[in-house]
Amino acid sequence: MTSSTTLLLEALARRPALVGALSLYACFYVAAGRAITRPAPFGPRWLAALVARLLTWVMRVVARCPLTCALPDETIPPGKQHVVVWHPHGSYTAMCFMHCAQFTVQASPLTWYPGVAPLLFRLPLFRELLLLVNARSVAARSLEGLCAAGLSVGVQPGGIPEQLVADHTRELAVFSRRLGFVRLAMRHGMPLLPVYIFGESQAYTTLGDGGRALSAWCFKWLRGPPVPV
Repeated sequence: MTSSTTLLLEALARRPALVGALSLYACFYVAAGRAITRPAPFGPRWLAALVARLLTWVMRVVARCPLTCALPDETIPPGKQHVVVWHPHGSYTAMCFMHCAQFTVQASPLTWYPGVAPLLFRLPLFRELLLLVNARSVAARSLEGLCAAGLSVGVQPGGIPEQLVADHTRELAVFSRRLGFVRLAMRHGMPLLPVYIFGESQAYTTLGDGGRALSAWCFKWLRGPPVPV
């Protein structure tokens, strides 16, 4: 056993309360793993509403981005399923899980379950935040289960290609040839509901062509899309 490991064990031994808390969270982390694909709300709704309001406050006060929503001309029937298709992805999707969290938790104009990269659900605490505001895995099996349960889902078809070309100086959307979300909607008889989130591109200041070139290089060789902001 190395000296660093010994020091760590000794430090933990002096903090039994911390060890107990970490152990409880580890058990919760494992038990809650099924919620990533479960077609049902996660956690108490009052807590989800509180978190959604907090996220909106952060965007309004810290990022100076107020919350507003332009509804479609036709009223969205309550309870009717939709496949919400939103753009843009932005450098790091922020608005969808901050401002839009309040819309989905309050069912205004509808409750939807946005699909996100499964990798994000490996991050402790962050995954619980995502689950509270209805985010679920974007894996095909997860989306199929949500649709089969009568729920509306959200997809971001631009994905990583759209993220890699994010530019705070202009609005940009990438339309892929992969149309799995269209086939999903057809299989379940669900209309597509296009959504454009203004302010997403400006949530972070990008570093121009050099930053986008670095992002493309990192994705090609490291399989990760870090976008310098």
